[in-house]
Amino acid sequence: MRPGKTALAALVSVMGLSLVACGQQPQRVSPGAAPDGPGISRGEAEQQAPTVRWADDYCLAVGKLVQSLSSMPAVDPSSTERALQTSSKLLGSMLTGLDDTLQQLRRLPRSPVEAGEGVRDTAIETFSGARAKVAAARQRVDSTPPGDPSAKDALSAASGPIDEVSKIELLDGFTSVPELSTASAQAVSCQQLTNHGGPSASLSRPGTP
Repeated sequence: MRPGKTALAALVSVMGLSLVACGQQPQRVSPGAAPDGPGISRGEAEQQAPTVRWADDYCLAVGKLVQSLSSMPAVDPSSTERALQTSSKLLGSMLTGLDDTLQQLRRLPRSPVEAGEGVRDTAIETFSGARAKVAAARQRVDSTPPGDPSAKDALSAASGPIDEVSKIELLDGFTSVPELSTASAQAVSCQQLTNHGGPSASLSRPGTP
C-alpha cells in the first residue's frame, strides 16, 4: 500500500462527480499496514521519538487538505449559473486546504532524519503545482458568463485539477525512508490518514449530485 493516497483519492473522486458525467466510482479507503517483527527497545524508542513527532506534525500538515475537502460544498447542477457559482466555491475551498497544508509544511522544524527534508521539499513542490492549476481553473470558472457557450467547457476542465489532487500521495516518500516509514506507523495523525475507520475514512462522501 502507498500510505496516505487512498483517503484523499476517495474523497476527491466524489467531488469530481459533480463536475463531470456520473459513472466514476469513489475509491475505498484501505487500512494502513501495521509494522511486523519484534518490538523496539526503550533506548531505540527514545532515539526515535523526535522522528515520530516530526512524522506526526507532517501528517497534521497534509491532513489540513483532507479536513478542508471534507467540508467542501457540492456542485449544484440545476443550472449553468448555479454550477459555475458552486464550482467556484468548491475550488476555493480546495485552494484554502492547499494553502493551509503548504503553510504547515513550511513551518515544520528540520527533520531529525536527513532524508525527511527531501520528502518535505518534494511535497511542497507537488502541492504548489496542484495549487497553481486549481487557481487557474477557478479563475476560468469565475470569468465565464453563465450564458457563454464555453461555460460547459470551463466546468469540465475544472475536473482536471481535481483529478490531479486526488492522485497526490499524502505520505509520498515515507516508504523509501525506513525511519519515516516506521515513525509514521506510530504517529497518531499518520494512522488517521491511512487506517480504515479513522477520520479520513468518514470523509469519503461529502455530498453527491
